[in-house]
Amino acid sequence: MNDIRVAYPGYEETSRLDELRATEYGYLDEGGHVYLDYTGAGISERPVSSSVSSTASTDPAGTPRSAAA
Repeated sequence: MNDIRVAYPGYEETSRLDELRATEYGYLDEGGHVYLDYTGAGISERPVSSSVSSTASTDPAGTPRSAAA
């Protein structure tokens, strides 16, 4: 990580986003997911996801179709 910070000093400006991802969207990293939003749908943060269903906490999109992809 230090190599990135040396090569790209502006990366430090994203530290708040790193904190947000770790606290609210940590389930993405825990599940090894990357979420690319091409439609503007967005994903919910951890408190909402954990109360909706077990599918939402294991599948970022929470849909059967995305689980098959």
